[in-house]
Amino acid sequence: EGSLLRQANELIREEYGDPAVRTAAEALIDRLGLGLAGLVNILNPDRIVLGGLHGTLLEADPDRLRAVVSDRSLWGHSGGVPILACSLDHNSLVGAAELAWQPVLDDPLGALLAG
Repeated sequence: EGSLLRQANELIREEYGDPAVRTAAEALIDRLGLGLAGLVNILNPDRIVLGGLHGTLLEADPDRLRAVVSDRSLWGHSGGVPILACSLDHNSLVGAAELAWQPVLDDPLGALLAG
């Protein structure tokens, strides 16, 4: 049970070998990589640290995520930007984002009608 994000984390960690899970996770990894490449292009960070579901996606296929970021960044700068998993047990920013979206994930129609 639990939140959909928690369920997605568990599914990716425990069932990544399942073809349907792998296909869905790869689509998420590709989209995450595109977003990170955009941030690299704008901010030119010295590292990227991912937690929560993003960290799970990194752990599932780090080479794929790093390749997408490298391929889509301008001037090839992302090749030198390490992408790391967060080592903290609780990442407050991810937690805040999950809390903000939880009502929508739990009841999308109800959240829409309440707004």
